[in-house]
Amino acid sequence: MLSAGVVNSQVDPNDARRTFYTLTPSGQKLLPKVHIINGAVAKVISDLQDETGHDLSAALAAFHLALSEKPWGARVSSKLKQRKAD
Repeated sequence: MLSAGVVNSQVDPNDARRTFYTLTPSGQKLLPKVHIINGAVAKVISDLQDETGHDLSAALAAFHLALSEKPWGARVSSKLKQRKAD
């Protein structure tokens, strides 16, 4: 988005670990389209939840919690070790 000229970045003068991003005028012109796309995505998610009977937000929250307890890399490493042991 930086190279496309949609956002600008500025390093926080008080904390170099932080970077602030702001929309450029070109980025601001895109906001109406972004809002339309966001609305369509929200409707698709709602439709999928109705079709499947599953709450996507709840499922993602459960995945996030599980991965915070044991990260993805650790899980994959564990499976690879099990495979070698078999």
